[in-house]
Amino acid sequence: GGGMTPEEAERLFREKALLSPALAALEVRQTIVDPMRLAPALGKALILRLRDDFRKTRGPDYKVREFNDEFLKYGGMPVPLIRQAMLGRQ
Repeated sequence: GGGMTPEEAERLFREKALLSPALAALEVRQTIVDPMRLAPALGKALILRLRDDFRKTRGPDYKVREFNDEFLKYGGMPVPLIRQAMLGRQ
C-alpha cells in the first residue's frame, strides 16, 4: 500500500509537528496500536504551530486571547484553511 514506515512517520512528527525524537517515536508506537489517535495529535501540533506563527506576526502586541478569539471564529474548518485565513499565504 501507500503507507509510510514507522521511521518515516517519526520524521514527519519531528519535522512537521516539531516533536522531540523520543515523543515522535512514542506517538508512532501509540498510533500503530490506535490509528484514531493520530488526528488529535496532528491537529494539536498544527494549532500550536499556528499559534506560534501568529505570535511572531504580532510581535510584542501579541495576546493569547486575540489568537483564541480569531481561531475560534473559524469553527470546525480544517486547521490548514484557518492558517491561510489568519496568516495569508506563507
